[in-house]
Amino acid sequence: MSEMHGAAFFDLDRTLIEVNSGYLYAKSERQAGRISAQQFMVSSFYIMLYYFSLVDIEAAYRKAATYYKGVSEEELNERTREWFDAEVASLLLPGAKAALEAHRQAGQPLVLLTSSSSYVCERAVETWNLDDWLANHFGVNEDGLLTGEVQSPLCYGEGKVLYAEQWSEKHNIRL
Repeated sequence: MSEMHGAAFFDLDRTLIEVNSGYLYAKSERQAGRISAQQFMVSSFYIMLYYFSLVDIEAAYRKAATYYKGVSEEELNERTREWFDAEVASLLLPGAKAALEAHRQAGQPLVLLTSSSSYVCERAVETWNLDDWLANHFGVNEDGLLTGEVQSPLCYGEGKVLYAEQWSEKHNIRL
């Protein structure tokens, strides 16, 4: 296999879209009654701290994952798809759309590299015609129920670098 030259990695929040998708999702979950007002406030607080780089993102992400322990992965995926289509799909920034198209025309793979969940990423890739995604995965047991755990390392900070390097090596792309 010949070596390709480059890939275009894009984050979701404040890159492809202007807002934090985690906040939008938590707000949607609260409106649907799937998380309590207290859980929504805690999530919002962590998101604010995240924005200012003042939070242990691993601890915050792990805490958020516990809210979904015992939920069917299929159900969470479907809820996420419906939410994404209703609230996120139309938020692709004009500059992001232009950047995606420029890299697409250059023949570079378009890879979503984000600390969002795999469920969000699958829908984003389908909606915006991206080539692949790297993100966080929730643990799922043999019955298809979420365990309340997430993969390690998180796809955040150094974890993002690690996942991008592994993806690039697998696809014979030199960074």
